[in-house]
Amino acid sequence: RNAARNTINSDTKKLLDTALPIHSGWLQIRSVGSTNHPIETFWAATLVALEEHPNTQKLLKKYKKSLPQNEAELVSTWENLFIEAKSLVDGVVIIADEMGKSLEYINKNKGELHLFQDLAEVLERIDTPVIFLGLLHQSFSEYAKERGTKLQEEWAKIQGRYNDILYNV
Repeated sequence: RNAARNTINSDTKKLLDTALPIHSGWLQIRSVGSTNHPIETFWAATLVALEEHPNTQKLLKKYKKSLPQNEAELVSTWENLFIEAKSLVDGVVIIADEMGKSLEYINKNKGELHLFQDLAEVLERIDTPVIFLGLLHQSFSEYAKERGTKLQEEWAKIQGRYNDILYNV
């Protein structure tokens, strides 16, 4: 963190400190997309995050018995967890690395993007600061191109609930 902070100017540091304060630490849910269902991947990462953060041991005890069975249960469980965690952490950051693999899994299994649509809606209404960072190689709709134009348009609408930050490495 300090190495990254040393690369930015003092005005940016002030802005960052105001926008993303660090006192209790952020709960960091670091998920890597795979051939598994995104619910399994996200929930496993959530439990690891609760185990790693020093202030969330009671929440880990409570939530490690939970196993969301579908997208709605995951979003609902996350909503409750994030609300409970508000007084224990500065916020929550969800990093969905290789998110395209999750989208490929959903597409391959003829699924819908309710998980990402519902998550966007929940994050808008809760007071706990939550940052969702999904790393993709292409747009949402490109992952659904085999299933037709209508579905691609629906997936593009869901992507519209998120802000794109384009980068090249």
